Amino acid sequence: MKKLFAILIACMALTAAFCSCSKKDDKSGDSSLSSAEKPPRVRTESKISPDDTAKEFADILYSPNGGEKYYALITPEQALKQLEASGELNGKAEHFNSNRSDMIAETSISVSDIRALGELSDIQLYGAEEYFSSKFNAANVQANNGYEYKIQFEFTKANGESETQTRKICVIELEEGGKIIPAEADTLG
Repeated sequence: MKKLFAILIACMALTAAFCSCSKKDDKSGDSSLSSAEKPPRVRTESKISPDDTAKEFADILYSPNGGEKYYALITPEQALKQLEASGELNGKAEHFNSNRSDMIAETSISVSDIRALGELSDIQLYGAEEYFSSKFNAANVQANNGYEYKIQFEFTKANGESETQTRKICVIELEEGGKIIPAEADTLG
């Protein structure tokens, strides 16, 4: 009983140590704030058609020639220019195209449905900015609007067997235009 009591007290002490927190008085900007502490978004009128961006992504996702467009849709412009300058973009696009060619040699793939699921929350928009900043080392990414979509694909094999697969994506409106995060909104915050 004494051992159990000692373990319980130790656990409570550790919990208290991890839970105690202090606010930093950081005047350098909002980057030190968590997504939940950042100010609410002022939404702007959308300059893109999120439906068209989602459709464009769905159409090229399994295209044997869609590699360049795929990377253009998922990569912020400043990072895309760096990939082009280093020559990495061509290699990534060729790998994408080769992979898709192998896939469609055995299976016919079509988009059977694209549906908007809703607008992203402020926290998810901050999460989208963090996603682009960390994944692509892109600075000053500003997400103006964002929407989650569900895309349904129909895979039909040569023997006639078919299978339906669903994928969720986020269409993010950056200053430069529409970009895709190939993940569902819940992963953003």
